[in-house]
Amino acid sequence: MVTALPLLPTFNTGYPEPSPYSPVSRLFWSELMLDLGEAHRPVPAPASLDVTLADAEVREALAGVAAPDPAQVDAELARYARFRGAQARLGRNWRDWPAEARQGP
Repeated sequence: MVTALPLLPTFNTGYPEPSPYSPVSRLFWSELMLDLGEAHRPVPAPASLDVTLADAEVREALAGVAAPDPAQVDAELARYARFRGAQARLGRNWRDWPAEARQGP
């Protein structure tokens, strides 16, 4: 049996610790719920989920996957992806970003 609630995307690393109750967005599901297809590596079920490790595994699996055709990507999803990319470069708290970056695209 698998329990996967809530399904919202979270900050899977950093302070104070990963929590499914601190969503990044209420519009999209967690990246941990992605179907990795051929990149999926079956492992025995753990006693508990280490979301930091799971996040690292998902990102590693996606590193070699080509980006989708921009014409096929929903505009809101593209904005969310840019936001998550900016967080990876500039830090989790957007209030600490340079003024230009806080303005958005």
